[in-house]
Amino acid sequence: MMDTKKALTKDILRIFVWNANGILQQANELEYLLNTYAIDIALINETHLNPTKNVYFYSYETYRSDRVNKTGGWTAVFIKRDLPHYQHNFKDLITIEATAVKANTRRRSILFAAIYKLPQVTLQTQDLDELTQTGKIVFAGDLNCKYTNWNSRTTTANGRTLNEHANNNDYLVNAPNEPTFYPSNYLQQPYIIDVVLTDIGITPEDLTVLHELDSDHNPIFCEIMITADIEIKGLTKNQITCNWDTFKTKLEDTLPVVHPIQDMEEAEATLHLFTSTVQKAYRAQPGSQSHTTPGKITHN
Repeated sequence: MMDTKKALTKDILRIFVWNANGILQQANELEYLLNTYAIDIALINETHLNPTKNVYFYSYETYRSDRVNKTGGWTAVFIKRDLPHYQHNFKDLITIEATAVKANTRRRSILFAAIYKLPQVTLQTQDLDELTQTGKIVFAGDLNCKYTNWNSRTTTANGRTLNEHANNNDYLVNAPNEPTFYPSNYLQQPYIIDVVLTDIGITPEDLTVLHELDSDHNPIFCEIMITADIEIKGLTKNQITCNWDTFKTKLEDTLPVVHPIQDMEEAEATLHLFTSTVQKAYRAQPGSQSHTTPGKITHN
């Protein structure tokens, strides 16, 4: 831990995000990768650590949140020793696990946190309030929340909760443009559940999936500029114009016949086919226009 008033002198930070699904067995490979990519801050979830298991990287300070009586889960932050920072503790989180450090830039402070939520747990908005009402944020990890806004094929109840909270509290939920999670069942399609919550102007185009390490999740790499004051005022809703009669006719001509669904895998495949057919029918009809007005970004 360092002086809480000392500021970073760097203009760019290199961030690494990963669901490790157990960090100990790949600790050496992870340290090598962090050094290879010159990572400043690594936000790791599903470390599977407990107080009896230690991980030490020579160039990094380590902050951990470990489970004492349960297996799996939990989070860690690795930050370069020469970066001014201090640990931040959240109070009374119920459904989200988090480890956080705060770093002061020359213009502002930014809170970085590794976050994780178990798949079977229902996301609570009071946890999101506790996390996000802390100034400028970069939170990243696996929240097991799906929503089409961040490139998921489907939307879940937890995804709706997160999306609504982000819209109401002026931060973004971003994800890469390619899958990060590859199920062990080869019949299941890869999808996106690793996300970045931020209000400092990071976009999906800033997030790069790295095909590195051995986990069912691929890591995410991101470079962020920290020298400009960037404020996001939120997203406006989609503005859509459409000739609905033409769209209906086109959809009736192209929508495939759906046979009885036997299992969840067929249900997901059918939903994916239906969604893509609707999107193609919409784009094909003349006069269609759909765009999202981006969040307002101001540089002071």
